[in-house]
Amino acid sequence: MKKACSFCEKGFLERKTIKETYTYKGYSIEIVQPGEFCHFCGEGILNGADIKATEKQILAFQAKIDGLLTSSEIIKVRQKLKLSLKQAAEICGDEPNRFSRYECGEAIPRRSTSNFGVGHRFVNQTRANTQVRPYSFCAGFCRGRPACLPSQVTKR
Repeated sequence: MKKACSFCEKGFLERKTIKETYTYKGYSIEIVQPGEFCHFCGEGILNGADIKATEKQILAFQAKIDGLLTSSEIIKVRQKLKLSLKQAAEICGDEPNRFSRYECGEAIPRRSTSNFGVGHRFVNQTRANTQVRPYSFCAGFCRGRPACLPSQVTKR
C-alpha cells in the first residue's frame, strides 16, 4: 500500500535515493540520500537509518571545511604514533568514549583533537604511566605547514 504525502496530500511516498546538495559555509557537496520521497512535490521523510547513512559523510565534509581532521585522519595519526585510543584521548584532553566517536565519524572533533594531528603544539606533561616529551603530533598531516619535530613517546 502506498503512503500518501503528508506535505502536498496529492502525491504518494516511494522509497528511493536521491542526489542532494548539502551546503556548509559557502561550500557544497553532493550526497546520495536515501528516504521516502513524494513523486509529486519532491518532499521527503527520513528515518533514523536514512539520516545515519549520510551523517558520517556530512560530518567529514564539515570537518574539512573547518580545517579539522576527519575520522580517518585521526585514526591514521594515532596508529602512526602507536598510541592506544585511551592514550590519544588523554593527550588531547578528551574522554576515550568521545575520542572513539571522533574516530568512528559520529562527531566532529574539537580543535584540540585536530591539533593532535596537525601538530605544531608541543606537549610536556606526564600522565599515568606514559611520559610524553616535547614533540609535535604532526605525523605527516601538517597540510603544507613547516616540517615538525619527530615524535617520541616512551613508556615508563
